[in-house]
Amino acid sequence: MSEGWTTPDEQDATSATTSGDGLAFQVKPIPFEIAGTQYRLSAAAAQTILKEVNRLPSASYPSAEDTARQIDRTLRDASNVFYIEEQIRTLLVAIERIRLRSGRLPAELGPLREALRSAPEQARDRVSRV
Repeated sequence: MSEGWTTPDEQDATSATTSGDGLAFQVKPIPFEIAGTQYRLSAAAAQTILKEVNRLPSASYPSAEDTARQIDRTLRDASNVFYIEEQIRTLLVAIERIRLRSGRLPAELGPLREALRSAPEQARDRVSRV
């Protein structure tokens, strides 16, 4: 089974996937909106992030529970969720832990990681201009 990702510029809402037994089905990408840009991930990538967010200690990452709830909701209904600054930090920590655990970051998560790394700066820039 192949799962791919789309960039924010691509408009394809679904991608065709075939299983090993020749059956075809549609896989809807999971939207993550960071700093006004939408990133579409496979369900497997979103579930990987969700697992890592759930592993974060709530004492150190108080927004982890809300972030996990939002990812879970997105997985269920593919709704677009906007993440606040605390949740963006939580997502970045989770992605960095994925990278450290596996020794590399899956290519699909690279663009999202870069967006998360620059998102707090973009938010500060917008506030300072006001």
